[in-house]
Amino acid sequence: MGMARALTHLIGNCVGTVVVEAGEGKVDRERAHAVRDGRVQVDLSGDGKAN
Repeated sequence: MGMARALTHLIGNCVGTVVVEAGEGKVDRERAHAVRDGRVQVDLSGDGKAN
């Protein structure tokens, strides 16, 4: 039960962040679509260095 609750909170926080940012006009939709479609690689290493 705890894992389901944690997952629900995580998903809710992610969706909420995107909704607020989109409402404020801060989402680069073209880049988001490119990432989704695999045309842009995203560095998930966490070291802050760009590829």
